[in-house]
Amino acid sequence: LLCLPALLSRAYLAHFTTREGLSTPEVWQIMQLPNRQILVQTVGGFSLFDGGRFEPLLCPSERAWPLKQFGGYAHLWQGDSLLWLRDYYHAYLLDTRRVAFLPVSASHLKRTEVKAFLNGHTVSPAAGDSRQPHGQQLLDSLLKERNAPQATCMCRDHEGGIWVGTLTDGIYYWRDTSPWAAHYPLTGIRAMARAGEDLLLLGGEHDLLLFDTRQLRVVSTLQADCVRCHDAMRDAQGRVWVSAESGLYCYEDGRLSRYHAGNCQGLLHSQMRFARGPLPDGRMLVCKLQHYLGLLDTAKGLFTPLNTTFRQLESHRLLTDA
Repeated sequence: LLCLPALLSRAYLAHFTTREGLSTPEVWQIMQLPNRQILVQTVGGFSLFDGGRFEPLLCPSERAWPLKQFGGYAHLWQGDSLLWLRDYYHAYLLDTRRVAFLPVSASHLKRTEVKAFLNGHTVSPAAGDSRQPHGQQLLDSLLKERNAPQATCMCRDHEGGIWVGTLTDGIYYWRDTSPWAAHYPLTGIRAMARAGEDLLLLGGEHDLLLFDTRQLRVVSTLQADCVRCHDAMRDAQGRVWVSAESGLYCYEDGRLSRYHAGNCQGLLHSQMRFARGPLPDGRMLVCKLQHYLGLLDTAKGLFTPLNTTFRQLESHRLLTDA
């Protein structure tokens, strides 16, 4: 298990093994719980990290749900507190507020995404996060019945509905409690995130749009010269960050800011693949050109590269998310 925190003014690399309490050195999943503890799933079970050591988190055997078919490691957030976990043979339901495993009941199995998760599909959105750029297998299974094209992005609204964007067939809306509600003919959608109670920020091939989920229409074009969006995320402060070929965009309180090579020192290229954060010091972790990782101080307009700091990043491996 390697940790690249970059949380302090001086970045460092730490290495944790069974000496620090990991059940086994074979790590498959790392997740942060709402209480800020780190949960690690290994082949040998689960461990909680308190900043210094790992403590075992045991699941009683009677609370492990046997899978009907051979699965794989994955996780699924249900709301802000329930976390589904899976290995090759069992699924587990963790109450993250009490940090205890729950028995799985029939009511838990009624949700469509839970059924798909237990049947082997993979979808792992963050807790309390409206963005969900991945989970391609689940999206494809949801869209298959409608003969819709492959999804590019999705997010949840404040009522639990799922908005799915596609490149060539617009936007689909779906809820657990009803059939597919509607289909909106907006094409070229590559990224989306919730920008307000009834607003979605949509990123396309050439523009950024605000879509009103009540009026079911585009209410504003924020940026008409945005070039090919790759990712969108909503942070804990309610800001929406959109990564695109033309830079990193931040939407906050009705205002749109753009960070690019022309206004950020140290940023030689404007092409952004994803951004995550903010970190405790306010900086954003950004990836540009698929393999350059760095910290962007938007207040100072300063980009600090990390590829030369950590040897593991010098090989220019392709990065997809953080």
